[in-house]
Amino acid sequence: MIEKIEYSSFELAKQLSQLEFEVFSTCWQPEVIQEKVNNKEFVYWIYKSNVEIVAYLAVQRIDTELHIIGIGVKEEHRNKQIATKLMDTLLQFLTPTAAPTRSLPNSSLHALGKFIFFSISLNVISPTSFWCSSTMGSFSTLCV
Repeated sequence: MIEKIEYSSFELAKQLSQLEFEVFSTCWQPEVIQEKVNNKEFVYWIYKSNVEIVAYLAVQRIDTELHIIGIGVKEEHRNKQIATKLMDTLLQFLTPTAAPTRSLPNSSLHALGKFIFFSISLNVISPTSFWCSSTMGSFSTLCV
């Protein structure tokens, strides 16, 4: 079961810190996790098997960006698609939802029983343009 963590007690932060250390041999201190989760700077999703936290996905909000700061699964729970489920949950979190409607227009692909596949880039990089008057590089890129 996946659960989004929006508030962290010290005990929960300690569990997350211990899990991170178990998976990576390094970790955020529990005080830092608790503070950053409660200040909405970190967002955690956890995967529980029974009552035990066996995996997590953590992201950090920086301005309008989200940076994945960790995703880990305990060794005995690997190869069970848990990390994939956590990433799917992150993508659902990032995907905007439209307001509900009663019907779709006839021209809608959904009305025709079709769908569109799309991907989301979590980091957008603006290319830098420069001016040159000759062919450069081994790929023969002409800059004009």
